[in-house]
Parts: sequence; C-alpha cells; structure tokens
Amino acid sequence: MELIVKDIVKKYNGVNVLDGVSATFKMGYCYLLLGQNGAGKSTLSKCIAGDVKPDGGSILFNDSSQYVHEQVALQYQFFSSYQHLKIREVMTLFITLMNKKNDLGELYEILGLPTYDHILLKNASGG
Repeated sequence: MELIVKDIVKKYNGVNVLDGVSATFKMGYCYLLLGQNGAGKSTLSKCIAGDVKPDGGSILFNDSSQYVHEQVALQYQFFSSYQHLKIREVMTLFITLMNKKNDLGELYEILGLPTYDHILLKNASGG
C-alpha cells in the first residue's frame, strides 16, 4: 500500500507554491518534510490531508483518489498538545506510537538535535 503524490501544483494569488511536486509514501513508515520557509511543506501536507485542493496533479492511495484524507495521519508544526514535553520526549512518543524500536541517536545526529534535548517543545522554534 502506498500514497502517490504526482505532479501537484498549487498557486496562491498567481504565485506557484507547488510546481509539479511528486513523491511516493509507503505504508508503515514515518515521513518528515524538510525545507526552507515558504518551500511549500505545509501546502503539500494540506493537499494530502484534503484541507486544500491542488490546482493540478493527483493524490492516490492504492490507485484511488477517493478517501485519501481518511488514510493519512499528519502532525502539523503547531501541536499544542505536547507543549510541556521535551523534544526528546516527543520524538520518543512518535516512535512508540508507530511501534518502532528505533534508537533516536542516529535521527538526532542527522537533524542536529542533541543540544536541544532538554528544551520544552513550547520553547522551541517552530522551524
């Protein structure tokens, strides 16, 4: 099972925010969208979740465009439910929810997070 995003286009006020974005997301994995401010991460997420209608392209789950939003779970940048947890605690929570036995060490190094372990999520930068 997989989610296929193909050639997604989204414009706001005539400005291309997404210009032919394509990706394949396999079931059972956790994906993280990284990019600069204004790169279109939130817009792409909202298109996948069904909150925003793309101007072009297709989003398919198992070769069907129906009910895609019912098959996808997204965690947006602003999630106040976890504001009193430390960054490491939030990462551990999501690994537990996904039933993964991964060690956070490698992920932390890739994302450059070791020096931020102790910071409460509410005090961290949104980016």
